[in-house]
Amino acid sequence: MADSAPPRSRPPRPRSAVSRGVGLAGLAGSLGWIAFARWRHLDGPYAALLHLVCAGMPMLLWSVLVDKVHRRASTGIDWANPRPLRETMDISLTKLAGLWATFGGIALIFATGRFYWQGIFAFAMWCLGWIAPVLFLLSIPYVIWLD
Repeated sequence: MADSAPPRSRPPRPRSAVSRGVGLAGLAGSLGWIAFARWRHLDGPYAALLHLVCAGMPMLLWSVLVDKVHRRASTGIDWANPRPLRETMDISLTKLAGLWATFGGIALIFATGRFYWQGIFAFAMWCLGWIAPVLFLLSIPYVIWLD
């Protein structure tokens, strides 16, 4: 039995948080790095880190300079009326405590599982050991500035 009811129209898709340009910029950066790395016979963990940078940096630049994502109302940031520091300090400190507690818990898991510090994980743990203190310190002005 065929249904004689007319087909229903589909609701419109929600607007993507990431534009097509961001994806294409990342793809271009990634393909450019792969071509360069193959030409120069680069491999190993440092080449992989640079691949992340070459794919991520064009995406970041496109998002900020072309799409201007930091100016969207959906970010919740009111650029026209910044709030005084006294109003937001309690909120900022709570956010920082939650952020640090979350990453502290993750670090505890990695520290407890000593197998993460040898073999194929050793380079990743070395990278985390260097970047974690930097991110910890940078999170303070970043969270305060955003609030």
